[in-house]
Amino acid sequence: MSADSPADGWPSDDMMALWRLAGERAHRAAGRPEESGFDFAIDNVVLRDNAPAFAVTFFTDHAAKTKREESLSLERLAERIRHTTAARKDGLPWLKLARFGPLPNPTGRSGSLRWNGNVLRVGGVVVDYDGEKMMPGQAAERLAKGGISGIVYTSPSHMLEGHGPRWRVCCPFSHELPPEDHYQMVARLNGLLGGVLAPESFTLSQSYYFGSVGGNPAHEVIVVDEMTMIDQCDELDRIAIGKPNGGNAHAKPGTDPQADIQDIHTALDLIPNPIPEWGGPKAQTWNQWNTIGMAIWRTSGGSPEGFEAFDRWSAKWREKYDAEETRFRWDHFSDSPPDQVGFGTLVHLARQARPGWVPPSRQQRQPAATVIRVVKGERHKAADAALAAMGAARTPLYQRDGRLARVCQIKAKNADGETILAPGIAPVSSAILAREMALAAEFQRYAVREDKWLKIDPPHEVVLQIMDLADEWPFPPITGVIGCPTMRRNGSILDTEGYDEQTGLVLHQTLSMPPVSGSPSRDEAVKAIGLLTELLREFPFVDALSNVVAVSMLITPVLRGAMAAAPMHHVDAPAPGTGKSYLADLASAIAVGERAAAQAWSPNLEETEKRLVGAALAGCPIISLDNCTGSLRGDFLCQVTERPLLRLRALGKSDQHRIANSFCVFANGNNVDVAGDMVRRTLKCSLDANVERPELREFKGDPLAAALRSRGTYISAALTIARAYIVAGKPGRLRPLASYEGWSDFVRSPLVWLGFPDPADSIETARASDPVSQDRAAFFEAWRSSLGTQDAFRVSEIIERATDRHSYDGKLANPDLNAILVEKCHKHRAAVGEISPERLGKWLASHENTIAVGLKLTIDRSDRVRTRYQLRSA
Repeated sequence: MSADSPADGWPSDDMMALWRLAGERAHRAAGRPEESGFDFAIDNVVLRDNAPAFAVTFFTDHAAKTKREESLSLERLAERIRHTTAARKDGLPWLKLARFGPLPNPTGRSGSLRWNGNVLRVGGVVVDYDGEKMMPGQAAERLAKGGISGIVYTSPSHMLEGHGPRWRVCCPFSHELPPEDHYQMVARLNGLLGGVLAPESFTLSQSYYFGSVGGNPAHEVIVVDEMTMIDQCDELDRIAIGKPNGGNAHAKPGTDPQADIQDIHTALDLIPNPIPEWGGPKAQTWNQWNTIGMAIWRTSGGSPEGFEAFDRWSAKWREKYDAEETRFRWDHFSDSPPDQVGFGTLVHLARQARPGWVPPSRQQRQPAATVIRVVKGERHKAADAALAAMGAARTPLYQRDGRLARVCQIKAKNADGETILAPGIAPVSSAILAREMALAAEFQRYAVREDKWLKIDPPHEVVLQIMDLADEWPFPPITGVIGCPTMRRNGSILDTEGYDEQTGLVLHQTLSMPPVSGSPSRDEAVKAIGLLTELLREFPFVDALSNVVAVSMLITPVLRGAMAAAPMHHVDAPAPGTGKSYLADLASAIAVGERAAAQAWSPNLEETEKRLVGAALAGCPIISLDNCTGSLRGDFLCQVTERPLLRLRALGKSDQHRIANSFCVFANGNNVDVAGDMVRRTLKCSLDANVERPELREFKGDPLAAALRSRGTYISAALTIARAYIVAGKPGRLRPLASYEGWSDFVRSPLVWLGFPDPADSIETARASDPVSQDRAAFFEAWRSSLGTQDAFRVSEIIERATDRHSYDGKLANPDLNAILVEKCHKHRAAVGEISPERLGKWLASHENTIAVGLKLTIDRSDRVRTRYQLRSA
């Protein structure tokens, strides 16, 4: 759709196709296959209050000297906008879907917190329309047809004093993004709305009044609560419309070289000559200079020469205009990580391209030059200054569910009992926080007797204040820790050490690895899969299906960043020593660089759950359950292998933690079944050496040593396979496996594309040996032959029929039904052969609405005293 499309015109064919795509995805997610995705997208504009919350920053007024950050849902924010009113426009507050830091704007004297350099992360876009032609309802309709969640609300001047329609749109993201992604998201929304947005919508820190003036009766707030956030709709990039007559300072490298060159010329033309004194005009000059730098970065195509050229250029700027404010801006940006906009990106990459550059995590950090003087009665000011100092120093701390966390190497045991080090997440105590504060700033107190300021440790009261200031922390939220490069959900490669804004993952260490081609061919993918399968050549797989599940074990941990959840991989064998633990070690060696940290399985499900909780809270990339016995089952095991977000309670603690699911779960055992709800969540790999003592077998090669020696090669191979499939257009894409859509797209479908069996077929292998399913089938068969499928029965009547005996010989009339109920619902050991009514009622309830052998168990609770159970044909 072009920028000159009529604001109220019917959408183009491209737009219709995109809306249809969004609708298809939405109605699949909602489980509504009976209607078309297009109809679903049009008809389901609903108002709901159960949407996920997102961060909103409120400013009291235009000056924006103070801010308040809240976490709100779509409906809650809509209610706030709907009921806010003031006598005059300048009495209304402002809002922005972003997180701002504590630094006032250094380019002026206003002290405003609302400026581009102070934007830490973006949680959504807020855009403005002042064309006075298109009505708010039309904008809401376009959001709904595009399947995008958002709020359309009228601006304070809507329909007042001769004005026509004026409105704004808030569209939250599925997760917070780095500031440089703001422009792309606004361009997507602008394209969806027909290119009608005001140019200031593209300004990173632009915030807007909300509410009505004098209770304006035309004030309107419309909530469009669809299934998809705008950052999840990459297909909208095809119709994105950028800022009119202006360049994009935050575009991705090499997307439009001519536009990049035009950006440079435009920015050069706008820089005043001579340069004015520091103040308002110079702030605009800085922004133009930043635009030039970003354009140089893009036109250089990522080359070190381009970075060096900009570094030399910026050094001349610094030398010529060495004002105090310039030094502040330079220091603030030059120490920023590569995911920030502006000088930080360029200087960081320039330094990285030079010989001798050392990643930040391996540098010996020295205390910063910042001095914080602690005065009695003003410790809150010391806390604010310490937060700002740690933010400027890029202190390597993170926040996780309202708690401080850090990334470190955690000691663990492997299957042989050896101590290993694995990357993990540890909580931050007050002592650790005090250490980081001392590294970020020097604390002083005034000594009256000596009449001078003395250096001190960070005061404990200040440390405790910061521990509780979760809403003020400058530290980013962490999703998980990974030990190797991975793939993001958009198909891009995450291979830079440290924190990744887009995913919230921390890459703990870098390693040397062959480069992954931007557009690998199928032949390259075939070669890559050959490298991985060679490692598995000597494992005694019972069939090709088990072999492909093992390949999935090697690939899934590497590509885990692209998935919300991953199915459990279960390795089964008839005897010890067949290679079950060794297979988990091989996968861990590639993804983590160590053998797998093993968790012992306990027959007590509660005990196993405690161990799983501990491993999950520690952020282990791989959780390996070793030497399992009995059946793999349990509610928590189901959650830890399926739910994107987990709510956990640590052992011996009452408080709960909400963490992201960022790990892979492996399990192994001898003749272990997968039972109940775990069946559909488990891929089964079977090994059988077909010898009496498989532990005496010797591998001719040493695949574990090869994996540790050439980790980078195997990681690159896994990434190449997924990239090649994406570049090829995802040919033959399989219908996604419920709850594991990411795994289906990045592991399962590529393997089938390369000629392997579908690893998801192994689920049926596990289902065939599921003891829960077998018991249900046997019970339903016994019920059908003993009770029939026409009548409903109370528990007492079922027990009566199960224990009924023939009068002529005293034998049981329904022995099969009796045997099953006695086994599953017996009273106690002393009462041999007796059936417990309470246990039978609970057992029947656990099978409610389940289907086996063509029969379905239903329960009639209309009579609260006499519940009835009936088996019907499904």
